[in-house]
Amino acid sequence: MQGFFILNKTKSIINDFQWRGHFTTMNYEDIAKRLKIYVLGTGNMYIETNFAGQLVAPDGDIIIGQSGKHHYGSVYAKSIVIHQNTKFTWVPYVESATSTTVARINDIYNVEFF
Repeated sequence: MQGFFILNKTKSIINDFQWRGHFTTMNYEDIAKRLKIYVLGTGNMYIETNFAGQLVAPDGDIIIGQSGKHHYGSVYAKSIVIHQNTKFTWVPYVESATSTTVARINDIYNVEFF
């Protein structure tokens, strides 16, 4: 996977982003307040399982869910598709200077925590 995972900070993904994972906590509203993923250029986001966070792709598309999935957070994009029977709960992002964690993962670098 290429890109950035950020808590309490906004970073960018250069290419497409695909989410097929899961969170180890069930407190999705708390995660949604602290996670923001931003896609540069015309990259797209595909959210295929339950997800919590802010998704931003001003020049790309965001496709959320298969039937029966749940999304917590917000979505800002050129085009947004939310599939049938997907539950969407709006949760605002909360800026915070404490407990900030940034992990960068891509083909060039090792995982880095700042």
